[in-house]
Amino acid sequence: MNNNINKDKTVNSDLMDGIRTDIDNLNHEWSYSWPEEIEAANNFNEPHLKWEINKYKHLIFNNCIYHAVYDFKEKIISLKKISNFHINPLYLVPGTENGKRIVELQNENSYQKIISIPAKSLVYLNEFKTYCEPQGNFLFEGNASQYINTKKRIYDNTKNVREIEVLGWQKEGFYAFANGIIKNGIFHPTNEHGLCRDPDKVEETLYLIPALSPMYNNDSSYEVDRTIKYLKHEYITFKEWIIQFYKVFGDNGILSSCFYISCLFRDIIYKELKYFPHLFHFGESGTGKSTICWSIQYMFGERRNPYNLDSGTDVSFHRTFAQFRNGVVWFDEYSNSIDPKRGRGIKGAYDGSNHSKADTSIKDQSNNRTARTPVYSGCNISGQERPTMDIAIFNRCILLTYTKTIYSPEEQFQLSKLQKMEKEGLSHITAHITKYRNKINQEYFLTFESVRKDINGILKDDPHIKSRIINNMVTILTTWKILSKELKWPFDWEKVLSVAAKNVRDQNNFIAKSNETNAFWEEVEYLISENELTEKGDFKIEYHRKLKILENRRSVDKDFGGLKKILFIRLNNAYHKYLEGRRRKGERPGLDKGSLIHYLENTHAYIGQIKSTSFYKDNRRIVTSAFLFDCKILEESGLKLDMKEDYPEENNSTLNNIQSSEKLGSFHED
Repeated sequence: MNNNINKDKTVNSDLMDGIRTDIDNLNHEWSYSWPEEIEAANNFNEPHLKWEINKYKHLIFNNCIYHAVYDFKEKIISLKKISNFHINPLYLVPGTENGKRIVELQNENSYQKIISIPAKSLVYLNEFKTYCEPQGNFLFEGNASQYINTKKRIYDNTKNVREIEVLGWQKEGFYAFANGIIKNGIFHPTNEHGLCRDPDKVEETLYLIPALSPMYNNDSSYEVDRTIKYLKHEYITFKEWIIQFYKVFGDNGILSSCFYISCLFRDIIYKELKYFPHLFHFGESGTGKSTICWSIQYMFGERRNPYNLDSGTDVSFHRTFAQFRNGVVWFDEYSNSIDPKRGRGIKGAYDGSNHSKADTSIKDQSNNRTARTPVYSGCNISGQERPTMDIAIFNRCILLTYTKTIYSPEEQFQLSKLQKMEKEGLSHITAHITKYRNKINQEYFLTFESVRKDINGILKDDPHIKSRIINNMVTILTTWKILSKELKWPFDWEKVLSVAAKNVRDQNNFIAKSNETNAFWEEVEYLISENELTEKGDFKIEYHRKLKILENRRSVDKDFGGLKKILFIRLNNAYHKYLEGRRRKGERPGLDKGSLIHYLENTHAYIGQIKSTSFYKDNRRIVTSAFLFDCKILEESGLKLDMKEDYPEENNSTLNNIQSSEKLGSFHED
């Protein structure tokens, strides 16, 4: 029947054969010559096949494409097989550069393969073949014009979807996991292609979550995403989990749980505060710092490995900050000897800034735009050293300290009980908490001020405690306060405040002993002991009740309200010796002079500067400026300033008026 022509079956055709372009204007009756295998088929549906030819100039039969061939003399439409497979379009992810079409290829032997093709690569026939033929027995023998007609069918039957590139909170109002979305407390799973429908949209709105789609099974770039899963074990409630978490981790568990829940609303908090603190877990091996970090990881699904600060790649380091939105990421193995660039990255992440590089998505050679890797999640950081490589990092962390290494059988039992919960799945708790987003959005900033007032009350408005350390703590306590009634906590507000206040005091005290200025004073102390900085020549200690000093470049009379022991130091001399000393000992370079002065001027021990005062070196008097510091405060911080000789004010009245009483023959130093 291959040559059979059905003269009685005609169509008023406006068809095009893919070669001639004037057929659209013809008004002739055409007859169809059906290939034998098509006409003999049990499912032969002539009206539908004519409709296919009329619309697409080809039809699909037995998973093959048959293209129309027009005999203009005889007015006959016959069919030619141009492929041994057909293309079933699944969906399109729109985009100029990153757009892609997901299609299913199925050949005449029923072999199927789902592939992702860059949308722009479907434009041209040769590129299309390049993607199809390596997938198996998929051979397209048609010409370019016939391929255009094939594309028309593909384009007409493709649904647009939005690809969720970053899991976690989405602007459409839901939290995305690798296996579905949670919206209004209801979980909507993905289908076999990784597609999920938005239940609240009148028009069908589809989202693509690639991580668990079979098409991406061998794509290692989704390795992390696959662990962020909704695990529905709702018989474990928030109350049961937090009680067990607190039993295992105690006071550190209080602050860690506040941090975890705050991270679920990080975008709201950051939008107004323009910062979000890190949680730093410090302790020796075996003290539990990694255990608590693992526990927080399980709140988002399955086991997810941390980024190793000591050995991970730079690209992975920067991408970790953007793994998912409103979650918690973990940087492990912190030490003060890590690459300084990673230290700067951690510091910048607090303020929401991360790695910048040239924007290569724009092909224009004159383009000078940069692309920045975003920061989407809160950061857990753990290590056996406190973050003293840069005091600015320390100031941007809430420090939790772990010291215990020996655990009783009961403590080990409680830990195993918690870990059993974690392996069964706790991400439904995370999903549940996200439903309070509107409440956090409405109440956070008013509550923030009241919480800050509460903690300052416990700290007695101590002016020596850095406001940044307090604000970091207030950031995570505010979330607890707002959700104190919605979530069933095993500890009350007084307990939370007490733990937080102690933590703030301890961290502030340690920072005071370990910051850059302390490193400077420790070096000064060493240089004095080695006689490289000499008493009377480079520094001196005097007692004064009042002095004329420089404050903000203005001369003012400073009354100390009593006799004060004051260190006068020639900062220029001390600074150069400080740099030399650090180099000799193989320590990292010290601060530049401007930064050091800035830090010194903002310490509690700083008094001011004096325009001119006398020092003695090599049997000559040198009149120069000096920086003044409160000896009592320096000594309380651990600096030893007990010199051989002090100069009581009563025996050294000249010093109070030195600015106007210098004698001829003095050596003046600028």
